[in-house]
Amino acid sequence: SKPSRSCLCRTDSASLKVAADRLGWPLRIRWPGMAVPLFEAGFGDFLSVEPTGFAPRWKMRNVFMDRDDSRRKAQWGRTMRVRGGIYASPCRRTETPYTIAFEQRFRHPLIAWGWRVLQIWKEEPKARLRVSINRRPSMDPQVLYLQFSLPCHGVVPYLSNGGHTFQPGDGQLAGTCMDHYAIDG
Repeated sequence: SKPSRSCLCRTDSASLKVAADRLGWPLRIRWPGMAVPLFEAGFGDFLSVEPTGFAPRWKMRNVFMDRDDSRRKAQWGRTMRVRGGIYASPCRRTETPYTIAFEQRFRHPLIAWGWRVLQIWKEEPKARLRVSINRRPSMDPQVLYLQFSLPCHGVVPYLSNGGHTFQPGDGQLAGTCMDHYAIDG
C-alpha cells in the first residue's frame, strides 16, 4: 500500500525518515546515507494459507509434490486460499532517547488475537520485530506466515528460539529442512 503520511524523527546527530500507512504502521524506514530503505511495505504482515474444499490435505500434497511449475501454480490458484491479517486499530507509537516503537494489534480468522511491535533505533539502521499470536485450536491444515519484505537480496535476518539468537541456515547440516524455522512462541 502507498504511504499516507511521512514523519521526520530528529535526533542530535541525524534524521530518520519513516513512511507510515494510514494507521501509523511503518511502510519504509530510511536513515541518512542509505540508498534503499531498511525494509519495504508489508514488513511484519501476518498471512495464512489454507487448502479449500474436500480432502484438503491431499490437495496440499498435490500442490507441493507437483514438479511442473505451471501446473503447480494453476493448482495453487484453484485450491489454496491466502488471507492476510486485519489491521483496524491505530498503531501506538512510543519513543525513548534511542528508539521508536510501533505497536499494533491485529485480527485474523485463524487466531484469537495478534500483536506486533516494531522497534527501530534512531542512530543506526537496526530494527527488531516481535509478533505474538494466540492460535485457535484446529485440526485443519493451515500454514501461518510473517512477511519480511527486505530490499537487500541475500541478507538473512536473525531469529530467536528459546531465547537464543541464530541466523537461518548458518551452521545447519547440509540437506536438512530449510523451508521453515520454528521461532519463539
